[in-house]
Amino acid sequence: MAEAVARRTKLRVKPTVETRLSSGADPANVESQMAKKPYTVIVAEDDPVSAKILLNELQKAGFKVQVFPNGGEAIQAIKQSPPDVAILDLMMPKLHGFEVCRMIKTDPALKAVKVMILTARAYKPDQDKAMELGADEFVLKPFAPNEIAQKVRTLAGG
Repeated sequence: MAEAVARRTKLRVKPTVETRLSSGADPANVESQMAKKPYTVIVAEDDPVSAKILLNELQKAGFKVQVFPNGGEAIQAIKQSPPDVAILDLMMPKLHGFEVCRMIKTDPALKAVKVMILTARAYKPDQDKAMELGADEFVLKPFAPNEIAQKVRTLAGG
């Protein structure tokens, strides 16, 4: 009922055990999901404005976020503590997004990491290459910050 009221008044209601149970979910599973640690995201983005937007929006959505200005630093962090999702700009110093994606997807220890490519390059061959390398999502800049948060949540399994 709270969800129906929220839809009519366009308010955002944080899901509770009660609202999730009204949708027929298993009580044990709902409580374990709600107690779960926040999803982790590593962002590799060399543009400070885009990096700040992503950081703010993803933190606001409840993600634990780390931002790195280049692919070299990002892959080190990913190997040290694999995140749920890695967001990679294509054109970065040290290592570009394609190379970082390839490194993630060919490392058995990182196979669970989902990869989102974020780029201003609207070329079909770039999208094809990203998918061939194993990227899970391809998003063009400019992007809608709230849509990125939703895509990350979907990739992370939430």
